[in-house]
Amino acid sequence: MRRYNRLALVSGGLGVIASVALIGFFAVAGSSGQLRTTIPFYATLGFTIATSVAAIVSGHMARDDIRRSAAQAGKGLALTALIVGYSCILIAVLSLPLTLFMLAYLGCQYQGPSSCS
Repeated sequence: MRRYNRLALVSGGLGVIASVALIGFFAVAGSSGQLRTTIPFYATLGFTIATSVAAIVSGHMARDDIRRSAAQAGKGLALTALIVGYSCILIAVLSLPLTLFMLAYLGCQYQGPSSCS
């Protein structure tokens, strides 16, 4: 029985964390009108991108190790982490203009027209 590459397992775990962080990013962006500060918004965005980049880097390293040593398993897990990592970054970057609009517009609606200038 072949053993799983440890980097493949790490990249898979980071891919899961990145996708959960992306869901948290949208949850924070959805409640943006009720936030007093934008720190949670930027924190979840930064955490999503950081974990996605870590999943991508470790996924590429795992695929390289597996390619060099045929005795290891985990090629599919590393590929899945790459797909999830790249897609989380793509979704976060493409949805950024919409979420920034929501922060600006909905924040004004909740705080009253006098706060919008």
